[in-house]
Amino acid sequence: MTEKEKMLKQMLHDADDLKSYQMIWLGQRIFVMTTASSAHLKSFLHCDEIVRGKLHQ
Repeated sequence: MTEKEKMLKQMLHDADDLKSYQMIWLGQRIFVMTTASSAHLKSFLHCDEIVRGKLHQ
């Protein structure tokens, strides 16, 4: 294997690693955004229930 072929192989390997890291990062961001949105929605719904409960008493 020539030096140029070794370098190309290493570049392809590095690109695959980067792609894997990007997918992991993206998955983590989606999880965080979904979890945060869910928590916010639950908090909002809870506040809505409290307000409705007080208005109907």
